Amino acid sequence: MSQSSGVFSRLIAAIVFTLTMLPLVQSPVSVQAQNDPANATPVDPADTPDSANTAPDDSQGDMPESETKAPAEEQTPDSETLPKLEDLDWPTTETLLRDAPEDWIVMHTGRVLIIPSLFPRPDHLGWLDAERKKLMPKRPRDPEKLAEWMAEFQRFDNVLVAVSENGVEADYLLPVRYVAEILHHEDLALKRANVLREEGNLLDARRLIDAVAQSEFKLNRRRRSEKLKAIEWPGLVDSRRALVAAETRREIKSGSLEAAFHLLTLYGQQDREFEELTVLFGEALKPLSQQLIPEHRYRELRYYIDQTREFFPQHPTAAEVANRLNDMAAEKLQTATEARQRKADRQAALAAYEALWIWPRDAELTRKATVIQEQYPILRTGLLERQSTHEWYCTNLLDHHWIELDALKQGYPRYRSRFIESWIPLDLGRTVNLTFRPRAAPLASQPPVGSHEFFNALADASLQCDTAEQGLFAPQLTTLARRSPSEVTLKLAEQTPHPFNFLAAVLAQSPRKNSSPLRETRFQTFTDTGTRLIRTPHAVARRVSPLPNGIGQKPIAEVHNFTYADAPALLRGLLRDEVDYLPDVPPAYVKRLQADKRFTVSRYQLGLTQRLQFRLSGSLRDFPELRLAMCLMLDREALLDSVAPPAEPGREWYRTTNSLTPQGSHGYQPLDALIHDPIAARSLAQLLKQKPEFPSRITLLTPPDRDSRLAAEAIVSAWEQLGLETTIVEPGNAEESNWDVRLQESSLLSPWSDLPSLLTDDGRITTADLEAMPRPLRTSLMQLETAYDWQEVNQTLGDLQRYLLAESWVLPLWERRPFQVIRREIRNLPPQTLRPAQDIDLWIVPPQPPRL
Repeated sequence: MSQSSGVFSRLIAAIVFTLTMLPLVQSPVSVQAQNDPANATPVDPADTPDSANTAPDDSQGDMPESETKAPAEEQTPDSETLPKLEDLDWPTTETLLRDAPEDWIVMHTGRVLIIPSLFPRPDHLGWLDAERKKLMPKRPRDPEKLAEWMAEFQRFDNVLVAVSENGVEADYLLPVRYVAEILHHEDLALKRANVLREEGNLLDARRLIDAVAQSEFKLNRRRRSEKLKAIEWPGLVDSRRALVAAETRREIKSGSLEAAFHLLTLYGQQDREFEELTVLFGEALKPLSQQLIPEHRYRELRYYIDQTREFFPQHPTAAEVANRLNDMAAEKLQTATEARQRKADRQAALAAYEALWIWPRDAELTRKATVIQEQYPILRTGLLERQSTHEWYCTNLLDHHWIELDALKQGYPRYRSRFIESWIPLDLGRTVNLTFRPRAAPLASQPPVGSHEFFNALADASLQCDTAEQGLFAPQLTTLARRSPSEVTLKLAEQTPHPFNFLAAVLAQSPRKNSSPLRETRFQTFTDTGTRLIRTPHAVARRVSPLPNGIGQKPIAEVHNFTYADAPALLRGLLRDEVDYLPDVPPAYVKRLQADKRFTVSRYQLGLTQRLQFRLSGSLRDFPELRLAMCLMLDREALLDSVAPPAEPGREWYRTTNSLTPQGSHGYQPLDALIHDPIAARSLAQLLKQKPEFPSRITLLTPPDRDSRLAAEAIVSAWEQLGLETTIVEPGNAEESNWDVRLQESSLLSPWSDLPSLLTDDGRITTADLEAMPRPLRTSLMQLETAYDWQEVNQTLGDLQRYLLAESWVLPLWERRPFQVIRREIRNLPPQTLRPAQDIDLWIVPPQPPRL
């Protein structure tokens, strides 16, 4: 039998019980309804023969007889048809959540009638009583109107029960004087939730309480639509408070203290009148402090103190924990002061920084710690693990170069030297006199080197190098002489666009560049095993030159590099004041940080170009058609979508490109785009497979960063359709030296010297390398070497790019616009951002306490 049929049967049984065993004078249901429920017709109480007996008359005063309880003999009869309350099984959690809501009508006899949910609710009996009281003053004296009034009064003297049986709906009336109480569905759910809470089943208790809260919301929406006042379900607030207390203490007991605190914070915002909340905050905060302090997570602990004080400004536990942090910070400041008195500026600065990291809320402590830190400024840099620009940043941080790129003017590189004070061209630029600086520039960290060291470095790269080992551009240097301790003269075979550009290219191709006297002469890698820090950096670089004295604010003395596992952690480190500088911001966060007034976001002058390069000496050397097929197989737009999906933030900083050099460079020459043609690619590959030397297995070398890895996986998937088994290897792998194709990302700030360096493994092109190259490529490189002005350089670069693309040696994929972000207080930055950590030894880093 259906649920509605069961309800109907119980209702009929109750009515029969009422008619047969209780001396009732008004019958709520007709005899027809008792004998044939399907065809039952509701009876209007005003039409029943005895209805007048229950209506109020003058002899009864202001209150009708129905307002009084039934006589004792009418309250105690027994019935076998309805269960007693103590014999009923309480509804289960699943029943309460899944089945249609039902209310329990408890009679004075202790019997229970289970019916569909009533409305209005809760306190349906109270609502009926209130409605009857509203009618009392309106009782008419006119006999004709009295009958209508009695019918209206009788309607509120009974519980109206709606029952549906076999598609037939009928209403039945149950006199209220036989009803002791009504347990609504929500009351049953709250009682079950309280039992579950006491048993420790907090999950099901939460489900039931949330269901009652949802029911309350829907109920109030209906009450407002019917011009009734919204209500709070009786017992819901108390049950919810008891559950929150139980959940909080469970989390505390299990050690999930932060979860307990967040639960309290969330509920405290909803119910600030919860008296036990202050006790719970104390129970959560004290063990939380005992957990976070040994882990040096002071910032989080300060946050929890603030959250507690937001609800209870004078909370004793919050005050106790805050005082403890203040004492710890004062101890660190005392250590810093003592170190400063011993002239141990580094130890003093580290201790002062830790004092502020523990407790930056004390104004006097902050002032003293800031003064100490100014004597030994430290920059903290955030790096992303496996980031492609990591090596680029480290090189610029540690090393000096004899000739450095200083600016771009209309895309053309402008070089300068910290060591060369002036240069004088003679003989139409074929002879150049160089004069070296007698001392380093102010604030600079650089070694005491001059003409002697420069002469040796340039000679090792050219005249004193074996002819077969000379790099590109070196044969153009014919004479090198030292005229005095501060002067060097050099002669060139041909004119050159600019002497500094030429010298930078020659030195970059030196076979001894890895042993240059300028390696780690700006900052030097430092390992400190004697100092225990709250936040231990992954790498430390110390300034090589001593800090200058007698100046207001000193430049950077030390750089701490912190490496983060993923981009969200890197962003959190920046926003939490853990780091001051990000050399390469993940593209998804650029706009967000641009809107943050705490930081300066600088765009690099040129983008980073991602390229696919085939090795000149690899297994694909003699297969230009296969290289072409592999390029035709790649859909560069789809490839970029796999790396930077269009709907994700940061996609605007990517674009596909048809040039090997970045947009904005003087060498930028977009060529005809290579179309995506998988049909032609598969046809070419099928023909080439007939050759016995067909290379069915190749090695793809890819950087470890996220973008390159995603691109490599998409490329391998595309090449599998050509029958090529491709193995992905990363730098440091044993198979690295056997690569056939590689993904490479670089900026090419000076295409004249940078573009040729892409063609070999180590970036050097020797005479022996030139002889082994295809003739058109060798010719273009030799023309580039002897180019005498920028117009010829640009023309040769265009020829070189066209050849590399036509022969499928290199395929440009996309260009990414990189950004760096730096704390706004840092000063003395270069006017143009060309590379990470540019002139970092000149930066001024004022101490900045944590903002929270």
